[in-house]
Amino acid sequence: MSCHPHGCKGQVAVSAETNTRGPTSPDQQPLVVKCQRDTESQDIAFMYYSDDMISGDLIREARLRAGLTQSELGARLAKAQSVIARWERDDVSPSLETLRNVVRACGLDLTFFMSKCDDSNVTIIDQHLAMTPAQRFADLMARVRFHDRREQRIKSRHH
Repeated sequence: MSCHPHGCKGQVAVSAETNTRGPTSPDQQPLVVKCQRDTESQDIAFMYYSDDMISGDLIREARLRAGLTQSELGARLAKAQSVIARWERDDVSPSLETLRNVVRACGLDLTFFMSKCDDSNVTIIDQHLAMTPAQRFADLMARVRFHDRREQRIKSRHH
């Protein structure tokens, strides 16, 4: 069973959190990796269907969160600035251990979460991605009305 025609063996969530043992910054919010897509639908589709680990985005966000230049991060890791640039552009994918070391050098910890793939909503997601915002809103309102009528029937049975 796969989550999408591209297939997957499970969902992997990656996050980086402020390392309480390392350097601190005034804005210690959880690090969130953001990928630029043309539309909201592409963002959603990317979340569900991407097979790529977005290490370049993670490295760049961690570096910027730490307030470091590529050269400064490279110095902390004994790597050339050009190596950091290639990682951030996803020209080269660092190993998982290297990625963890890079994030740690920025004062953050990298954590992972794995779970079984649940593709029960993929069909609904695909249908909604094909809709316009107005169509999605109309569908939502139809579902709300359905549930409201259901609640009213249940309440009327108990009175």
